[in-house]
Amino acid sequence: MNRAAVTVRIRLELIRAVIRMHHDVSADAPPAGRRHFGPFWTALTFLAGLVCSLQAAGQLQLTPAEQVWLRMHPVWRAAGGPSPPFQWIDEQGKFQGMAADYKRLIEGRLGVSIKPLPAPSWSDSLEQLRRQECDLSFLTAHTPDREAFLLFTDELLVLPLVILTRSDDHHIAALRDLAGKPVAIARNWPIHEYLKRDHPEIALVPRDDVGSAISAVALGNAEAFVGDLASATNALETLGVQNLKVAGETAYVAPFRIAVRKDWPEAVTILNKAIHAITPAEQAEIRRRWISVRQEGVSLQRVLTIAVPALIGAVIVTLLVANRHLAREIQRRRRTEAALKASEERWSFALEGSGDGVWDWNVKTNQVFFSKRWKALLGFEEHELANRFEEWASRVHPDDFERVTAEVGRYLSGVAETGYETEHRMKTKDGSYRWILARGRLVSRAEDGTPLRMVGTHRDVTSRRQAEEELRQYREHLEGTVAARTAQLIEQHETLASVLDATPESVLLLDASGRVLTCNEVAAARFKKKVSEVIGAHYSTLLAPETLPRYERLIRRTLETSTMVSDQDGCEPSGRHFRTCCNPILNARNEVTGLAVLAVDITELKRAEQRIQEAESRLRDITDSIPGALYQCVMGQDGALAFTFSSEGVRDLIGVEAESAVRDAKTVFDMFHPEDVALAHEKARASAETMTRYTQDLRVCHPDGRMTWVRAEAVPRRMPDGTTLWNGHVTDITHRKRLEEELAKAKTAAEAANRAKSIFLAQMSHEIRTPMNAILGFSQLMMREAALSPTQRRHLETINRSGEHLLTVINDILEMSKIEAGRISLQPGTFDLYAMLDDLERMFRVRAEGRQIRFSVKRTGHVPQFVHADEGKLRQIFINLIGNAVKFTERGSVVARLGAVDGPGRSLRLHGEVEDTGPGISTAELPKLFKQFEQTATGARSGEGTGLGLAISREFVRLMGGEIHVTSKPGQGTTFRFELVVEKGDAAALGLKPHDGQAVCLRPGQRPLWALIADDKVENRTLFQEVLQSAGFETIAAEDGAQAIEEFSRWQPQVVLMDLRMPVLDGREAIRRIRALPGGAATSIIAVTASAFEDDRREAIEAGANDFLSKPFRNRDLLEKIGRMTGAEYAFGNVGPDIDAGHSLVADATDAFSSDLRDRLYQAAIRADFDELRGLLDQAAAHAPDVAGRLREQLERFDYPGMLALLQPGEIEV
Repeated sequence: MNRAAVTVRIRLELIRAVIRMHHDVSADAPPAGRRHFGPFWTALTFLAGLVCSLQAAGQLQLTPAEQVWLRMHPVWRAAGGPSPPFQWIDEQGKFQGMAADYKRLIEGRLGVSIKPLPAPSWSDSLEQLRRQECDLSFLTAHTPDREAFLLFTDELLVLPLVILTRSDDHHIAALRDLAGKPVAIARNWPIHEYLKRDHPEIALVPRDDVGSAISAVALGNAEAFVGDLASATNALETLGVQNLKVAGETAYVAPFRIAVRKDWPEAVTILNKAIHAITPAEQAEIRRRWISVRQEGVSLQRVLTIAVPALIGAVIVTLLVANRHLAREIQRRRRTEAALKASEERWSFALEGSGDGVWDWNVKTNQVFFSKRWKALLGFEEHELANRFEEWASRVHPDDFERVTAEVGRYLSGVAETGYETEHRMKTKDGSYRWILARGRLVSRAEDGTPLRMVGTHRDVTSRRQAEEELRQYREHLEGTVAARTAQLIEQHETLASVLDATPESVLLLDASGRVLTCNEVAAARFKKKVSEVIGAHYSTLLAPETLPRYERLIRRTLETSTMVSDQDGCEPSGRHFRTCCNPILNARNEVTGLAVLAVDITELKRAEQRIQEAESRLRDITDSIPGALYQCVMGQDGALAFTFSSEGVRDLIGVEAESAVRDAKTVFDMFHPEDVALAHEKARASAETMTRYTQDLRVCHPDGRMTWVRAEAVPRRMPDGTTLWNGHVTDITHRKRLEEELAKAKTAAEAANRAKSIFLAQMSHEIRTPMNAILGFSQLMMREAALSPTQRRHLETINRSGEHLLTVINDILEMSKIEAGRISLQPGTFDLYAMLDDLERMFRVRAEGRQIRFSVKRTGHVPQFVHADEGKLRQIFINLIGNAVKFTERGSVVARLGAVDGPGRSLRLHGEVEDTGPGISTAELPKLFKQFEQTATGARSGEGTGLGLAISREFVRLMGGEIHVTSKPGQGTTFRFELVVEKGDAAALGLKPHDGQAVCLRPGQRPLWALIADDKVENRTLFQEVLQSAGFETIAAEDGAQAIEEFSRWQPQVVLMDLRMPVLDGREAIRRIRALPGGAATSIIAVTASAFEDDRREAIEAGANDFLSKPFRNRDLLEKIGRMTGAEYAFGNVGPDIDAGHSLVADATDAFSSDLRDRLYQAAIRADFDELRGLLDQAAAHAPDVAGRLREQLERFDYPGMLALLQPGEIEV
């Protein structure tokens, strides 16, 4: 900061000081007197504003480079970890604290946006700064460890380190007054180190945080607190402590700066300019908001001693002028005293309690007046609370109301002569209760003595009440603590008294001369004496001559060194072994006044050691005979591995002796392949960190060039010293590895064969579907011809049915292939579950009735109508299960059931069941029921099916997140149950088909629609052209992808039908290139292929296709896709013979045939007996050729429901 700026700032502070002084003087003057300070006040205010403006302007002069840098960095991320009062993010997500105020100033100066990043703690914010996830941090202390990753600006805020004491303490004003006194501080804060280093005479009482330290002072556990003023202010407000003050300042300060990420040096220069542009008024306002503690000692007077000499002359002149006017004002005030006499009674009593709320109650009329302060005590503005008696009565706590009214009555009746005074609770604006000290006095009575008017005050004594309650609790706590401590001391005394006798070892307490002061029963028994005989004797008279020298050495060394001395083992004449410890008893001058001699009988320990040695010998013999090798390995604190044990088997496995392995682990690791050694260390570290089993296969490189495989397995255990110990074994797996290699080769060959099969099936599907596309497509076109004869139409229908059947066979084969290859996937969508169940019932009803069995589909419980799932796979599961049940059930019934149970969210668990009364399945056949190409004995005898239906059903159920089960009793029937997971559907997602008829042509009046057809097969191109041209489209054809791109560029068609397999350039790449051409993004592209694999569909969509069409296709599907994508509208109609004409045949069939012939035809139709129906229709043709011809057409189409509707109208629902 330059010299001019410093001068401006000093002058500004002087002006501010004088303004404050003027304000203090004028506050005591009457209103008329204050008016004469106006010119003086106006001039000073103008001067202060001018200086502030001069200071703010010109300070923030950014260079062009700095301005460019700011434009490149418009948004800065600030650390937001909680550190009140400096900064925190509140529950609404707003940045609060002193840092928030500085943030607004910096943003205003620089025009940047600073976004605080939330963090659980300030330590987490530091980590964000270290990782440069944050750009800066406000109010950060400059420490050496932070210089590694942060840069620091000039000082933003300097806080004094102050001394806080209790308000009634007037003896402490500086650090020198704290000598020998307990002083609370926040542990590990800078002041902690300062005071430890510079003031060792102060008895420091460290606490975990500032709040705990301040609480210690408030409760009397410490005389003072030393810390920064901002943290102290926040802690006082948070804790609600009101009995502390600032007694003085220290010589220490806490400077705070803005910390910036290391790679932003430009930001430091810019921020320094912004910091220097912050005015003293802005700094003062931030200090006023966040630092407000009652102070003693250093205060405003220090500033005034600087400011007053500068302007004392001007003030004196101003005061002389004001004094004259004040004299006149005093005379005027005396004249008004008489007018104020009437209201003196109301306010004289109120003035006794400064800051109290005043009330004035007319006892006779019940009118009441509440002062502004009275309302403010309850949290209300003056206009928010009416002057009504009910406002007081409704806010007194219900538990206090009866007592308070009784107190008022006692006073008004004259029982209480000293005045009305009571304490009670009143409800505030926010619903909480505050303790109120209510005082009152009668100021007016009637001539007969009846009370007329009463005035009084309310004072908030909640803090005192809380302090009293806390004091009461603290007193109870102290009394309880003293009682508990007393009981504890008594208990400890009794415990210590019994310890000596309870000690299972020999204990002697000797004085400095060696005489026994006391001993326990164990020691006396050791010497074969009573305790009374041992006490008072010299230790030398108790010990055997062989043992005495050892004890003398121990006692002499203990007396000489004043430290504990022990020996490890001493064998006495009795044959028992003792470990003896001699410990000195010292007085306050560290002089030995006695000895405590403890002798531990380790005889059993010695015997156990002998047994352990014998056991270890046996263990080594056993481990050496176990195949492989056993080992024990330990990882030290430095991460190094070492073997603590190894069996001799390690020599046969890797050619290293067991002793060498234990002596040097490197001899073992040198035998392994280097890559395996590196991995072994990684796995060992991971095992040690997670305490999980260690397993690894390692290659052993023998000196003769051989390579063998071993497997090492070990279980880790954490030792008390922090090391990790593994107990493990090593086995030779060379033979197994060779088998695994052979198995891997076989697996590779099998995968190659499976890929070849998939390629073959895909190619076969393509080769069959391609000609079938032309066959079915042209047959559909021909069926649209109105001039077809019935015979021709039957032939075309036969072609279509045969083609559809062939496609079904192909699809089944491909479905099984996809299941085997793991390429099956779900195609979920929203569908009508009720409609699907109705379709299943209609589909199997005729077949069931033909076999004279009952069939029904039932919904159990709450089954939603619409679900979101793969309808095709769910339908196929039911078809397979119901089909098998109907096929093998000869009498009784078949029932299909479906129930649903709500799951979490929108999920549902569907429970399906198909139950029949068929022959059942034996227990031996159940395990192979769901295997591919496996049939039960009943199925094999039927000669039908391939054994794939149940296998496919199980795979579909599992794919949909469920499982299928079967229960069966031979001779009674079989039940298949499955459950799977779906989602609830939405009827609106289904959409509605606008027409039941078939699209015939484009609706007139539309713009011409052009379609580009790209297919390498001429018959496919011709088919597409005829279908689209007959519907009113204009078409262009291309033989390959390259030609399709040229035609697209020339014609810009609205629709492209793109075959995926073409020479020169395949369809996928052609789609990608068309999308990149002008207009290509808006074109509707339908990928066409004869492949049935989902991969082709996915790749086409990824290439840019809007939809997918499989060959062979239905004309209606093609036109619907085009209409959906382009918005084309069609004229609809029915194709084929007039359906209404068939209805007249119902009556003819009823009248034309005899009841016997009609019943025989009906029964044959129920059984679906094709040959018998043809013979019966030959007979019927002689009586009614038209009706017989219609029935024959339905027979050729296998339309058995239609035949039944004609033969028995009203009984069959078609």
